[in-house]
Formats: sequence, structure tokens, C-alpha cells
Amino acid sequence: MARTLWWFVLGREPLLSLAELAAVLSSNPDLLTPDIAKFELANEPGELIKKLGGTVKIAKELAAGLTEEALLDRLALELDGVTGKIHFGLSLYAIPKGSEWGYAWGLALKKRLKAKGKSIRFVDNRGKAALSSVSVDKNGLITKGREFLIVPQGKGFAVAQSVAVQPFESFSQRDFGRPGRDDTSGMLPPKLAMMMINLSGATTEKILLDPFCGSGTIISEAMLLGFTKLIGTDASPKAIEDTKKNLEWLATGKLRAALKISVCDAAKLPTMISDRSVDVVVTEPYLGPPLKGRESPEQLRISQAALQKLYKQAFASFTKILRPNAAVVFIFPRFQTSAGWISVAEGLVADLKKDGFEPIPLLPQKFSKTPYLLYHREGQRVGREIWRFRFAS
Repeated sequence: MARTLWWFVLGREPLLSLAELAAVLSSNPDLLTPDIAKFELANEPGELIKKLGGTVKIAKELAAGLTEEALLDRLALELDGVTGKIHFGLSLYAIPKGSEWGYAWGLALKKRLKAKGKSIRFVDNRGKAALSSVSVDKNGLITKGREFLIVPQGKGFAVAQSVAVQPFESFSQRDFGRPGRDDTSGMLPPKLAMMMINLSGATTEKILLDPFCGSGTIISEAMLLGFTKLIGTDASPKAIEDTKKNLEWLATGKLRAALKISVCDAAKLPTMISDRSVDVVVTEPYLGPPLKGRESPEQLRISQAALQKLYKQAFASFTKILRPNAAVVFIFPRFQTSAGWISVAEGLVADLKKDGFEPIPLLPQKFSKTPYLLYHREGQRVGREIWRFRFAS
């Protein structure tokens, strides 16, 4: 079977996006640029965009090693095959800062096609090197036009055509439109929840547990991914109420899952879940009280110790309910201080290893020197360390 090279434009956390792709595609990752992963696949992955939290665009490679003249000839040939009015845009990656290539090429192509009597519209990047997925979608460049991704390669260029962009409106609706929210304790972004589920490597017939389910983001995203056996627990009755509201809101009649949503402390899971019955745990636990920025390192160390105790108790309960070789994807917070980070994982991971939880690196060492990956926005005082463990009973 013929195999094609596909480009995956990575999101705001490119290494986490790359790790997600490696887990979903069961393939060793390769980077074309710091923002684009490249995989050789037998089947078109366009529909896969709906099941990836960290990929912004998917594109099919058309050619590589082209001179500038050959590149413009190839793009003109592709555009000439479009019926009706032509809409097109150019997105350039890994180009020299301040380069005007994209704009100049766009105008040159528009002039060339107009000379052939074509009705054509060039979607300008408005001073940016690449079009956003929003712009690609709103201008219909997937359905009725073309978006070309261009990357310098040696002395030439490689080019790909976009086939899918991230369903940003759907993610936004699930993030901000859900009825059950708790902005005080923080909300796990649906994109990150989907990435974490994919990082587990679990297939959809497995039993998935979120023992700190909060407002049900991970359970909701698992349902959308096709999981049919889901357990969500939380010590807070308010959280369970929000989860049920959100699951009811999400249900469209097309989603079918055996759900068990209950109030339960994570340390007491064996009282409600059968021994050796859970295949995978994916969770963002309680990350501590909201920070105001005035906390001293000593105060943050107190929070660190309290969270370490909570997490140890949760993992102790996991040892009773998890099946052998079960996967655990877990977030450990880290707190930013003027002197650097204070990580809750510090010292804790070594204790968990003694209990049979072996850290599994999310990426090969050439991409990441740590087994975990950091999810953090500039200016935030709390970062999320994404860890993956394998439980050996």
C-alpha cells in the first residue's frame, strides 16, 4: 500500500502535541520544523483532527526540494485545477524573520492566474507568516480553496496542502459553554484533557477512571473519543453535580457510554470500585488553593507537602483497583517563585516507583530530557507537569 507524507502543525505546547501524535499514531515522531511533525502514513488522517487536542492543521506533502521558481509553478498548477472562483492562502514556517516571501508569492500567483482569466482571491496573512486555523476555516480554504504550507528545506522548499484544521469552535463551546463550571478552583481545558487521554494509549473499550473529575472535562472528552466505560469520582458533591450537568448537556443522542459518576474520596476508591477492574486512570487532581502571587517559598512548601500526602493516598488506592500494566496519566503542579519552581513531583515520584508505578517518558530523550512535559502559560503562577506511569502489580 502506498504511503504518503503528512504534516501535522503543532499547537501552543509543541512537545506535548508531538507526544500525543506519537501515542495516537504508534509511530516514532519526526520534526520537520519546531512547529511541524511529519509522519508517513498509509491512510488519509484528515478526520483524525477531531480526535487530537494538540494539532492545529493536517496537510499532505506535495513536493520537496523545489527551487523558488519550481515552487511557484507547482502552486500555480494546483490552483489552476480549482473550479469556480479560487480562494487561496500561503502559510510559511521556519522562515527568516521579517521575510516577505509569502506576500510576494501570493501576489505573483494571483497575477499569473488572473492572466489566464481565472477569478482568484489571495487571503493575506495580515503581516504574519502563517494563517491561523480560524482564518483558514472562515475563508473556506479547505472546502472551496487551498491553503499551502511552505517550509525552507536546504537550498529549496517543501510544500504541503492543508486537508483539515482544528475544530476550534467545538473546543471553545465545550470550554466556555458548558453549564457546570467552577472558575474559582480552575478548569481543565478540553484540548489538554483530550491530549492526556490520548497520551494514555488506551483503546476505547477500556475502563477509564478520573478520580478527581471536577466538572467532568476528562469524562466528557473520553466520551467524544468513543470510550464506552467511564468512571468519574470526586470528593466534592458540587463537582459531581457539575459533571452530571455537563454530561447531560454534551449528550446528543449519538454518544453512548456506561457511566458511573459518584461522590468518593480518591483515597477510598476501593470501597466503590472492584479490585483489579480499571484499565487506565487519567486525571488532573486538586492542585492546591488558588495563588495570589504573594505566597512565600515556605508557604508553597506547605502546600507541596499537603498535596504530596493527598496524591500518595490516591496512588495507594490505585494499587488495589488497577489491572496489571494499567496506564496512569497524572498532573503534578509546580509553583513559580522568584527563586525558581517548587514541584510537587519532587521526591514523590521516587516513592511512587516503590509502589509499582514506573514513569514512562512521553517522548524520546532527543526531544525531552525529562520523562514529563510541562504545560504552562506565560504569567501563570502554577504549571502543570504531565506524567505517564505504568503500574506493575
